Amino acid sequence: MTPRYGNPDILQLIHVDSAGTTTILISSDLAPLKGVWVHAYEKITYGSDGAYSITLTDPFGSVLLSYSNDDLDLWRNGTTFMRPKWGIYRSLNHQAYLRDEAVRSNSFCLAKGDDDCP
Repeated sequence: MTPRYGNPDILQLIHVDSAGTTTILISSDLAPLKGVWVHAYEKITYGSDGAYSITLTDPFGSVLLSYSNDDLDLWRNGTTFMRPKWGIYRSLNHQAYLRDEAVRSNSFCLAKGDDDCP
């Protein structure tokens, strides 16, 4: 997920497949996500024919963003393991758009196989 500066600012869900092809899977207005706790539920089945879904909701349960795909290339050729990354990654291409940011996280659950998070 990548926030983009613009009018309006947007949030993009971006996918890069094994061939290096970049696709924007979904874009959404960023404004409803600013300054509120956001609940994120993400489910990934890694593989060449993988599955991915994500739902972002506000504190009242209203859906802010939802995406699901049951046939997505989620395993790059030659890969031997998977390592998730969470945080803020910013480009220095447009330094004037940079500002101090904070990501606050709470109640992570990582499950493997048929296990599920509450």
